[in-house]
Amino acid sequence: MVKLTESKIYFAVGVFFEEVWLKKFADVNPEMKIIATQNGIEKIPMKRHLHAYKETHLHKAVARAGSKDPHIWLSPPFVMLQARNILDALVRVDPTNRGIYESNYKGFVTELVDLDLKISDLFADTGQGTRFMVYHPAWGYFAKAYGLIQIPVEMEGKKPTPRGLQQLIRSAKKDGIKVVFAQPQFSTKSAETIAKAIGGRVIFADPLAFDWAKNLLLVTSQFKAVLK
Repeated sequence: MVKLTESKIYFAVGVFFEEVWLKKFADVNPEMKIIATQNGIEKIPMKRHLHAYKETHLHKAVARAGSKDPHIWLSPPFVMLQARNILDALVRVDPTNRGIYESNYKGFVTELVDLDLKISDLFADTGQGTRFMVYHPAWGYFAKAYGLIQIPVEMEGKKPTPRGLQQLIRSAKKDGIKVVFAQPQFSTKSAETIAKAIGGRVIFADPLAFDWAKNLLLVTSQFKAVLK
């Protein structure tokens, strides 16, 4: 909060905690500009693929109908739009250094195009609509960008009931799924239950890894290795 009092810009991404905290950030520093980097991006609903989920204390802010998926940073094409929003904001606040910002932006977009092509090439022989199972539904935009479909175990902060688990297990067997991808920040209990039932295993795929580009290539290789 102390750092926020010294900041000229806060770049928001549309994650759920910001619904509560952005107003507090603005109160701490009324002069600070809050930039929505997600502007221009049409978010997708966090739809249930199966029924029978049970409320937990996690993600209370998202456990309501109509919640939109915030994980836009996992889609390189969307990150290009975010980068443009960041560039425009920096130029408005600090026009003196416009040339530096524009040069850095162009370099970053070149990197993003290269990353997008690498991921597309890796999935080139993966069938459109190939399904993969994840514990937390963080990979919807990534899946949409590369022709995949994610099947989530947890939805909108709710873990599945025993009936829901059985539905997920049947779905995994039907689709030939042998891996459940889990996020290090969440419990893997339900993921492990499903993996055991389908004779598969749990693999971690972290949507919050610090080295963003390297991590996307790592996750791509992990998906590629197990997808039919």
